[in-house]
Amino acid sequence: MKKRIGALLLALMMVMSLLVGCSDSTDETEDTTDSTASDTTDDSTEDSTDDSTEDTTTTLTEVPDEAKADPIAYVTDGAISAGDTVITADGAEIPANLFFYWLTYYYNYYSYYYYYYYGYTFDVTEVLDEDEGTTVADNLVYMASNISEMYAVLDEKADEYGLTLTEDQETSLAEVLANYDENALLYYTTNAEGLEMAYRESCQSTNLQDYLYGEGGEYEPTDETIADYAEEQGYYTCRYILLYTADLEDDDDDGRAAQQEAAQAIYDALQGVSADELEDTFAEYQAESNYDENTDEYTFDSDDTLVDGFRELVETLEVGEVGMTDETDYGYFVILRLDYSEDTLAEIEEDYISDLYNSQIDEWMNAATFETSEALDSMDWQACFENIINLQTAIATEEEAAAAEEEAEAEDTDTTEDTTEE
Repeated sequence: MKKRIGALLLALMMVMSLLVGCSDSTDETEDTTDSTASDTTDDSTEDSTDDSTEDTTTTLTEVPDEAKADPIAYVTDGAISAGDTVITADGAEIPANLFFYWLTYYYNYYSYYYYYYYGYTFDVTEVLDEDEGTTVADNLVYMASNISEMYAVLDEKADEYGLTLTEDQETSLAEVLANYDENALLYYTTNAEGLEMAYRESCQSTNLQDYLYGEGGEYEPTDETIADYAEEQGYYTCRYILLYTADLEDDDDDGRAAQQEAAQAIYDALQGVSADELEDTFAEYQAESNYDENTDEYTFDSDDTLVDGFRELVETLEVGEVGMTDETDYGYFVILRLDYSEDTLAEIEEDYISDLYNSQIDEWMNAATFETSEALDSMDWQACFENIINLQTAIATEEEAAAAEEEAEAEDTDTTEDTTEE
């Protein structure tokens, strides 16, 4: 089920695993009913990997002592220190160790994303807007500022309601801090205080949402409001059986006819099944005949992109009614529309609460006043990212050297033991 996250909460979708202790995540799986993305990239993407620009960066081979003492001062060439306030949100101070944690987090995230999916190195110097001269680095700074400001506003609101971290959250925080050694913190251009603040603010955001919209909360949704929301957003639940034709040649009329006949046979067989037995019988046909072997319920809403013909059929069916599509781009679907299960209703409620909370956050953010420090405004971000990249390279080099040394020592130990045994 798709979550609709507001622009100000886009960053929340990408919070790293250390924040899992604060909130639950929902895995989204794609279905054969969803449209597929292209596997190709355009020529401009490929051009970004060319070697036309000479690399004059000096590569570090070990972590400098200055970086260990203050990673923010190191990457900003002394312009900003870890404890300096770089942004204020309605007077609340956002320190550099928090801002640079988010900045480096986004850099790391997108570096991995573009390398993993497109196979090229993420370039912070790439110009995104020729007229404005906006670069990738500027975009990363914007995102880091945005999430830092948002969490600061939410943290203040949580304080107003007297909210604090739960015992479980405090335990998770202690575990997180214990698992991050010096190099791990440096890799995110922060220190233990910055990491702790990021974790606490994320947890407080979750706590604030639960306080306002959770069980017993001031704005806890009712069954009626959830039902109205589900109808407004076009939620439908169904089971489907797909007789696949997309792998057939264009002129394979016999193959298509066979799949259509098989779909029609299933549809006809289901017409005589009693209402009490229909879903179980349909599930049996799913297990036997479904192309993608999916035997689960499928829930979608108006935001989901589906193959033409699928949504259109489901919208015409009553709960408990079976229908069959004409041939779609995937093949023939036999579909049983279902009422919402308890699990589906819980997911719809989560979406509804998310929408309410996002709207409230937008309102708070629009009413808030933000100021950035002169040092942040005047920062040479290209030079700053060059320092961040250099520092990360040095950390990786040290880690690789340490791992190689441990491996060599282990081999020496094994050799000594073998010699002793002989």
